[in-house]
Order: sequence, then C-alpha cells, then structure tokens
Amino acid sequence: MHLLRYTFFLLSLAVYGQQQFKGVVKDIDSEIGLEGVTVVLLDDQGGYTTNGVVTDADGRFRMENIPVGRQSFEIRLLGYKSKVLPEIIVNAGKVPVVEVYLEEELEQLAEVVVKLSDRKAVTGMFDKMAVNSAQQFDVETIERFSGGRRDLARLARSYAGVLNTDDSRNDILVRGNSPSGVLWRLEGVPIPNPNHFALAGTTGGPVSALNINLLQSSNFLRGAFPAEYGDVTSGVFDVYFRSGNFDATEITAQIHATGGIELEMEGPLGKNSNRSYLVSYRYSLTSLNIIPIGTNAIPNYQDLSFKLDLGKVAGGQLSLFGIGGSSNIDFLSDQTDEDDLFANPNEDLYNDSRLAVLGLTHKTHWNNNTYLKTTFAYSGSRNEVIQDNYLRSEDPPRKYRAINLVDEKQNFQIAAVLNSKINAQLSLRSGLLFNRSKALSKIQNRDNLDPSEIQDLDGDGLPDFRTTADFDGSYQELQLYSQFKYRFSEQWNLHFGLHSRYFSLNKNQSFEPRGGISWTPNDMHRLSASFGKQTQTQQLPLLFYTSYNSNTNSYEATNLDLDNSRSFHYILAHRWNFSPQWSLQTEVYLQQLDKIAVENTPSTYSALNEGANFRFTRRGNLVNRGQGTNYGLEMTLERYFNKNYYLLFSASSFESTYIASDGRERNTAFNNRYVYNALGGKEFPIGTNQGSSRLTFFINTKLTGAGGGYYTPIDLPATIANNGNEVYDETRAFSQRYSDYFRWDLKLGLRSQGKRKISQEWSVDLLNVTNRENLFIRRFNETNNQINDVNQLGFFIDILYKIQF
Repeated sequence: MHLLRYTFFLLSLAVYGQQQFKGVVKDIDSEIGLEGVTVVLLDDQGGYTTNGVVTDADGRFRMENIPVGRQSFEIRLLGYKSKVLPEIIVNAGKVPVVEVYLEEELEQLAEVVVKLSDRKAVTGMFDKMAVNSAQQFDVETIERFSGGRRDLARLARSYAGVLNTDDSRNDILVRGNSPSGVLWRLEGVPIPNPNHFALAGTTGGPVSALNINLLQSSNFLRGAFPAEYGDVTSGVFDVYFRSGNFDATEITAQIHATGGIELEMEGPLGKNSNRSYLVSYRYSLTSLNIIPIGTNAIPNYQDLSFKLDLGKVAGGQLSLFGIGGSSNIDFLSDQTDEDDLFANPNEDLYNDSRLAVLGLTHKTHWNNNTYLKTTFAYSGSRNEVIQDNYLRSEDPPRKYRAINLVDEKQNFQIAAVLNSKINAQLSLRSGLLFNRSKALSKIQNRDNLDPSEIQDLDGDGLPDFRTTADFDGSYQELQLYSQFKYRFSEQWNLHFGLHSRYFSLNKNQSFEPRGGISWTPNDMHRLSASFGKQTQTQQLPLLFYTSYNSNTNSYEATNLDLDNSRSFHYILAHRWNFSPQWSLQTEVYLQQLDKIAVENTPSTYSALNEGANFRFTRRGNLVNRGQGTNYGLEMTLERYFNKNYYLLFSASSFESTYIASDGRERNTAFNNRYVYNALGGKEFPIGTNQGSSRLTFFINTKLTGAGGGYYTPIDLPATIANNGNEVYDETRAFSQRYSDYFRWDLKLGLRSQGKRKISQEWSVDLLNVTNRENLFIRRFNETNNQINDVNQLGFFIDILYKIQF
C-alpha cells in the first residue's frame, strides 16, 4: 500500500511543461561548426512553426519553449542538404542536446525546400569514410530495444550479421568471426575490453563497463573498415562521450536490476564559461540475488565514467575523459548445482578484474576547413585468477592450489588526426597511433596437465606447477593511415585509404589498402561496393604461452614470433528507401582469412575458434598456416520511429569454415548458419496539450532465433580415465551441433514529465517470456560420470527506475 501511494505521489508531479533544445551543427566533411544554420520546430503535420533559431559562429544553437514529449526539427542552410530530426524526446528533467552534420550540395542553385513526404528519419552521422556495413547507435535506441539490458554490445545483436546465442555474455560475433577480432575505441583511441569480469584475449563479458548515459554516439562497423581502424579483423565499436550541460546542473539517478545503482551529475565549470563536467558512478545490485545470472556465485562490480570539457587552452579545445572499473566473483564448490553455467563442484575459483582508461584531447582549428586533434591516453587492464582444487579421493578431501594466473597490460598512447575538407568534392583524413605497452603474464598451473608433463619432485603427491606463461616486458606498435573521399557528383562517391602497422614483438610491418565506391541514382536507391585488407596481432594469451621442452626440461615461449593474422573483406550493398519511413538494406559479403595461428603438427586447433568458451585456450608451438572463409547474405527491413511506433526485421544466412594444420575444412564454432530478429514497439501518449504529453506508456518486443553452433563432442571413456578432465573426440571436431536458439523478450514502461523540471521512467523487461530452455553447453559431470546438458538463463525480469532533474 505504501508503494502504491508513493507511485501516485510521483505521478502527481507530472504536469505539462516546456523545455530547451540545444545542439551544434557541423559540416560532415570538415567537422567544423556551421554559422547561420536555421533550426525550426515542426508541428504535428510536419509544417513549420514560428519557433526557430539560427546557429552562432561555432555552429551552436539553443531553442526555448519546446513542449515536452516527442518533437521534430528541421535543420537547413543555403548550399547544404537539409536534414530533419524526427521524434526527438524532450524531457522535462533533462535538456536534449544533439550534434547534427550537414553535407554540402555540389550544385548550389538555391535553398532546397524539403516537403514532409521527402523527410527521412535521421539518427546521426555514420563514420563518413565508411561505404557500407556501418550502423550508428544513440542512447535512445539502446534504451528502447527490449532484452538489451541497456548494453551497447547487446544492442548490436539486433542487427544483421551479428550472432546472439549466449545469454550470459555480450560478446560480438560478427559474420562468423571470433569475438577476439573486435576492436573497441573510446574518443578515437583503442581501449581494453570494456566489460566487467573480462579475461585476457576476450572482448566481451557479462556486464558492460561502458555507461550508455554518457554516450554521444557509437559507430558499429562490420567489415571493409576505413583506413583509420587498425589491429582488427571482425568488427569495430567506435564510441564517443557527450559533453556535460554548459548552462545548468542536471542530475540523473537510476536503479537497474542488471545495471546497478547509478548517480550521474553534469553541469558548467564556472559561470558564463564554455567548460562543463559529466560524471557517473554505478554499483552492482547482483548481491541482492534479485536476478538469475547462471550461477550461485555473487558478482560484484562498480565503475566510474567522466568527461570534462576544459574550454579553450593553447589555441584549441581541451577535454579530459576516463573510465575506471573493478569486478570480482568467487565460484565455490559447495555452492554449485548441475545447472551452474560456470562453476565446478571440485574447484574453488576466485576471479578479480580491473579496468582503467584516462585520456586528454586537444583539438585546434587551423582554418575553417581543417583541424588537428591530438590525444594522449593511458589504459590498463588486470585479471587475476586463483583456483583451488579438491582431491575427493581422500577423506577428508584435500584442498590444494591448482592455478595462479595474472594477466596485466598497460598502454601509453599518442593519437593524432588531421582532418581537412579541401573543397565540396574532396576531403582528407590522416593520422597516427603510437602505442607503448607494458605487459605481465604469469601463469603457474597444475590443473589438467598432460601426463607427459607431470612431475612430483617435492614428493607431496601432487603434480608440480608448470609455468605456462612467464612474460614481463614492453613492446611498441605504430599505426599510420591516410584516406580520402571524393565526390564526383551527387550520385558518385569514391573512398580510398591505406593503413600501415608495425609491431615490435614480431617485427611485422603490414600495408593494408581499403576502399569503396557508391552510386546514388536517386533518393530511393543507393548501391555500394567496398573492400579491405586488415591484420591483427595474435591475442596475448597465445603470444605469451610457454611450451614444455623435454630435451631441456624447461618451458620456452614459442609463439612470440607469430605473424599477424590477415583478413580480406569484399562487400556489395544495396539500400532501398521505398518510403519516407521505410528502408530495406541488403548486403552480400566474402571474407577470406589466412596466416591464422594453428599447431605445427597435424591437429584440429585454430585460433579462429577462440572465444567459444569463457577461457582463452593457450597453445604452444603455433605457426601461421591456418585459413578461414566466411560468406553470407544479410537483409534488414526497418521502419524508423514515426507516429509513435517502429519496426525492425533483420536476417542473416552465412557459412563460416576453417582449415587447421591437418588440412581439412571444418565448421567453425560460430557457424550457426542463420540468425534472425524481429523487433517492434509503440508509444501511447496519455493526456496531451499543445503537443506536450504528460504521460507516455510504451511497449517494446523482440523475437530472436538462430541455428545451433558446432562443437566437438566429449570422449566419455577417455574423460573418466583422465580423472574427470574432459577429453574431446578430435576425430569429430566441430561435427556436432547444438539445438537451435529462440527467445522472446517483452518490455513495458511508463515515462512522466513534470513542470518542476522532473522526468521519470519505469520499465519492466520480461526476458525469455516463454522460459525456453536454450542449450548452453554439454559438459562432463564429475558427480555422476555423465555428460549433462546445461541450459541458458530461463525467464527473468529486468526492472528499471530512472529520475532526471
């Protein structure tokens, strides 16, 4: 009853109000603010209202008296292509701020009058050098989709070409590739795995440390990457933080079942200045055991994110940004059951992870068309794992240390970007990235040793530790790139660039051409073709692995000289805008991979399958003789949010195979063959007055299906004979297939606006509504000597409450 009364009290705050609307308008090629741009509020029929402003010398604008609720705006400037921002949420408790990019007309005749029927939904700027296979996400999209848990990586799984059959992690599996091939960048510099509970060599995790409330935008690229992206073969997430409010203090407080408790503050640094701050802190709620996470172990995590705009310093704009995160979890043997996704009844495992990113950016304009941006950044990650095993054959069972693992890496980076718009047809972008890394990788292991390596020199009845990694040193990487975009006409665009990398550990230097061309015969159709060569350094757990040499009775680092793996992308794409709100995107692609790390003797192992399990496989004596092939067809049918609803249908059909050192072609672990998504949502404004909605009820849903992944079956007799340590039947490597995956999610919520500058949101996300038992893994059960099926997460509820003022 008290909860009900409190809810009605909060709702009583919601009455009609008005708000500001702010932003900046820039040239898409020079990325410099445009003066004199007209920004107009549109009415419900798409006509012009009398509420309009003009941008200042820096391209900034501020509009007053905007009704709360969803509003649309038109951005126009003589000589540029006009743009409409449809259905922007104007909250009472937070000023909406946008960053808009306009493209200059090649034939400057007169200002183009854009009719309502010509207006297409616009979500922001893609990477301007990307020809195809690119998607931009904003905060509203991330929050809108059901089942995403407010996680940027999980959102990407709703789009074509991305696999999504693991409920416990947010790994990005792009077009049949391992998640280890993904690159994460923040403010233009590479960063470590931005997830809590991250392990070395991986790019995903159970919980993201990237707080979406700080995001300005994120570009997600799936292939044939522009030249500025290096050390990547699979996909790119290029993330930027927004600036804080320059005029007034704003606070966001949030309680989220899977995201934790959060407090965010932003505002000006001083009066009448162009300086601001934005800071957010989150702490986990999982210790309350209110959501299932696939284990009885209790995860703990927290993170802090911030961005400071420090104004003009040394002739340019200066900003400081950063992320800090920590997480830990203990898997205890006496707290496991047969459905536990992670724990083992004969082991106690303790996992501790740390993440830090700190960067300083200086951006100076040389003239109206050229700028130089320089970033100095530090990033670090640390993962420590301790495992204690139990000898159940003794009474009482004896506990002993089985694994000591420490993986630590620190990066000191300098990145510089010179961007210039030569004229309306030609723009150039060149840059460099220098990275000096200090790495520590120490592993002492006597768990699941090969019988030929077992020694007991101290006579304690236990195998002696073997050192599987022992690296403590530094290395350097240098990346250089240059790329251009040339517009032959309004219909034809050409993109080309060259990327070069040098890696000091293996003395490898690569030259990687990238490019593409697009043809837009009219407003309805766009055809494009792109290609690209990419290389990636082998993951550090492989490079630092030490192999036992029986001749010298010692362990040696045999993988340090491994060459970089290579990938060649070829993509054809067609986009059909068959109505103002509808589009159909079709892409076909071919990816060929070589110089993949495999064993130097005939076996089924390939680094292309890394990432299929939680732990990175560590193998020695590897050589660059492996190959791989991915090809497929993708289609995305999308109705942009308009008139209070949206629809999205995506489907992919693909093949992913590899060739290891035994010369046979096999399915990769990620060859699920197909994946599809169907999403939709609608809003129901309640109580409107002059375009202002007091309450908005919303519903979103998502259906996901995918083929089962391939796996290597366990050899049960050999496993029992090996004291329960799993032995796989390599003669049937990746020949067996898990059952197909299906999940239905449903999200219900309510937003309210108040005249006291307060906005609130309640939502309930029902995940796996049908409680389908999707198979997660087949593994050996040491308690009954059988191979058991372990299912993924069943039905659970993700709850959110957010207030802004």
